[in-house]
Amino acid sequence: MDPGTLNFQIKRGVSFGPARIICRNAAGEIVPLAGWQAYAHMRKSPDDPVLIDFNPQIASDDADGLVTLPVISYSITAGLTNGVFFWDLILQTPDGRRLDPSLSGTVTVATPLTQPGTA
Repeated sequence: MDPGTLNFQIKRGVSFGPARIICRNAAGEIVPLAGWQAYAHMRKSPDDPVLIDFNPQIASDDADGLVTLPVISYSITAGLTNGVFFWDLILQTPDGRRLDPSLSGTVTVATPLTQPGTA
């Protein structure tokens, strides 16, 4: 798989996701991920604490190269501070080999204009 860049935005106090990522090789072919594991964190820098564990999911019988970042609830996003953060996705093969990040990018956290419960 070729690494890629995926930047996205999380609005504070609003649920994020799910986000679905399809993994392809250099030829553009889908990479079946049955038996693979995925890891993805959001941090300010590699040495800072994890702000969000995206807890990516891969179906045990996946043939479609699909990695899903489940919903992050509004109660969790409400606790974030505005700013630009970083994330990446690391895949682990069934034999335990962890690959270089398949995707990486920025996450911009922002407060939406509409804020339910405020006047």
